[in-house]
Amino acid sequence: MSKKVALVTGSSKGLGKVIVQKLAESGIKVIINYSSNQEKAEAVVHDIQELGGEAVAIQADITDQKDVEKLVAVSRETFQQPIDILANNATGPQPEFSLEEVSWEDYLDQLHFTVKAPLLLLKEVMEPMKEKKVGAHY
Repeated sequence: MSKKVALVTGSSKGLGKVIVQKLAESGIKVIINYSSNQEKAEAVVHDIQELGGEAVAIQADITDQKDVEKLVAVSRETFQQPIDILANNATGPQPEFSLEEVSWEDYLDQLHFTVKAPLLLLKEVMEPMKEKKVGAHY
């Protein structure tokens, strides 16, 4: 698996950070996707590189098609190969409202992260996976 590239969304902290660290330990090149905290993302890249792994941090709003296209293009340019593994880990905002306070927009935010973002990402990375007849989506 040492020649594979993995994109893990929301991987500058929490579970996503653990996922990219484990993938990098296995020799997989990793893309640390983050939304707003470049410092945390770059720290994850630094830790992986210190252990001999290959990593890059790329900012992108994964609910925006243009950002998803940019994310995949920058990844391909950086590693000179397509993404083989896609881990949809980002969860987006986690509002904790009572039923009286919650709005339809709050629900739409969740749908954008749990339905729209994985669809946009998968559509962007699947063609090379189909061509190679290999790939994984989680």
